[in-house]
Amino acid sequence: MPKITEEFKSAIKKLAVEDLQTAVLKYARKDQAFYDFLNLQYINNVEAEEELFEETLKFIDLEITILGGRGVIQKQLKSAMDKCIKQINHFAKVSKNKKKEADLLLFLVDTVIRNYSDELSTCFTTFDSKLALTTNRLYNIVTDKLHPDYFIEYEDKLNKYLQLLHKHSNHLDYVYSMPHIAELKSNR
Repeated sequence: MPKITEEFKSAIKKLAVEDLQTAVLKYARKDQAFYDFLNLQYINNVEAEEELFEETLKFIDLEITILGGRGVIQKQLKSAMDKCIKQINHFAKVSKNKKKEADLLLFLVDTVIRNYSDELSTCFTTFDSKLALTTNRLYNIVTDKLHPDYFIEYEDKLNKYLQLLHKHSNHLDYVYSMPHIAELKSNR
């Protein structure tokens, strides 16, 4: 990350509006994150955020439900989850909306568990680990970053996921140290 100096700031302020517009458009064509940031922050705000949210949901659904079909399924699932997490991270970085980030993580974990919970507890622990990390991220967002009133929305599903992970993947240290039930953290 480059350090913005005072000289750089003053030089930017001296640029003509047309030059700034040209630079912004040029960079927006090349970088999807920058385009989404501009769209969410300055142009279409709510509509752009909802559109990006829906696109991310569709991406997750396609990525998880339609696997490549070659190789070990647990490794395919881990790879698909990695791609989904990358999309969720992009959404979170651009929108800064923790509620929708939690909804995307919930959708991902729910889709994986609904379709592939029988693939847990095999010798290929990469899938178990990825699912546990994603569930823990969801848990931390719900208990630390969201208003406590939202906890009720997620509590039942989080408890179901935590119980499932403890039942099938407790052999992993990371899962073993996870909470057994979802509780609102008191250190707010």
